Amino acid sequence: MTRKRKVVYPPSRSSKAPPAPSRIPINPPSLAIINTSAAAGRSDIFVGLRVSVPASASNPAEAGVVERLVPGVIPAAMVRTESGKTRRLRTIDLVPLASPARVPGKE
Repeated sequence: MTRKRKVVYPPSRSSKAPPAPSRIPINPPSLAIINTSAAAGRSDIFVGLRVSVPASASNPAEAGVVERLVPGVIPAAMVRTESGKTRRLRTIDLVPLASPARVPGKE
């Protein structure tokens, strides 16, 4: 009969290694940053207002007209741009181009 070999485990790394140096966390460029003020929206945006649509990765900056306001957790607006495309944008991202008189009942 052969003797059973004794099991040898390697020493624990956590007991001998020095503590890791503390680093400042670096946010990768793909990390989304949440704008908490977006939930408040803007009260000066209304249907029929000409606005400046900000540039994005796929669309250049251009002007447009607010066609519809979309309620929700983050207020948005459907904007028809000068090129004829319709885009849904947060109201805090829109910049009014002109300040026409408000039309009653069109808010």
